[in-house]
Amino acid sequence: MNDDFTIQWHITERCNSRCSHCYQTSRNLETSWPDMLTCIDQFRPFLCGKQGRIHVTGGEPLLHPDIWKLLPRLRQEFAVALLTNGTLIDEVAARKLADLDLRYVQVSLDGGEQIHDSIRGPGNYQKVLQGVRHLVTAGVRVYVSFTAHRLNYQDLKIVAETARDMGVFKVRVERMVPIGNGSNLHILQPAEVQEMMELMNTLPISMERSLQFLYGGTPYRCKAGRSLIALLPDGAVVPCRRLPIVSGNLKEDSLLAIYNSALFKRLREDVCAGCRGCPHLEVCNGGLRCQAYAVTGDPFQPDPGCWLRTITCGEAAISQR
Repeated sequence: MNDDFTIQWHITERCNSRCSHCYQTSRNLETSWPDMLTCIDQFRPFLCGKQGRIHVTGGEPLLHPDIWKLLPRLRQEFAVALLTNGTLIDEVAARKLADLDLRYVQVSLDGGEQIHDSIRGPGNYQKVLQGVRHLVTAGVRVYVSFTAHRLNYQDLKIVAETARDMGVFKVRVERMVPIGNGSNLHILQPAEVQEMMELMNTLPISMERSLQFLYGGTPYRCKAGRSLIALLPDGAVVPCRRLPIVSGNLKEDSLLAIYNSALFKRLREDVCAGCRGCPHLEVCNGGLRCQAYAVTGDPFQPDPGCWLRTITCGEAAISQR
């Protein structure tokens, strides 16, 4: 097991936003407090002295009635981060989060005000910025997550500069995966992915995600099923929330047994055959499994956003939405 392991825990599907690219289609499930305690009992032996961490998210995790019981309970044993849309963070919430000494709080910002609000709803942008101000003032380390698709990727510079001016610690860029609501949007074509990364290389942005190493970022291999597990509100376990292939349920199986299931093992061991011959294969192994699954139905195909495939591998470009 990787020493740097993340359990991304989706404790609720409820959300106060209706984002156009959201991967959720349901709004009903929520983890009960007794089930939360059972999950924590599973985390302890599974992580077993590793440098593991729990990322608490949703839906919108701050809507869960037990969030302020859960976070202190987790902090007794684990490193914890909170992934939120940022709109519900007032001065009181920011001070509580600061007192918990979380690794960071991540909020979502998907463009300048016009683009962001067109994706997440009118008035959302100003609420996020206010939430960031409260967090920074309280001394919380803040990350900003930008989800890129064809309608917003050219706003990346605005997001990066806004985050820098507000004292945000890090900006991360993820490519939208066309599942859930996002299946109706246009993912970036390979040339657009390359264009965006060229832009990223000139901005104060962390380059630690798939394909970003090609422009000087940190070497990256998809973590789904390797050093990342996602736990859903009903106890279902998937390799990644954006790779929604259920491999078990904590109400029936142990986390270790699910981690050793056939799918998880293959994600850790399989070499992406479609990228053989690429000099980056050992580092990258075909890019994001979730992108491949969403576009082709097979998580073991090459990442359809990689612009090197037609150059290095001699393959025809996959037609994309």
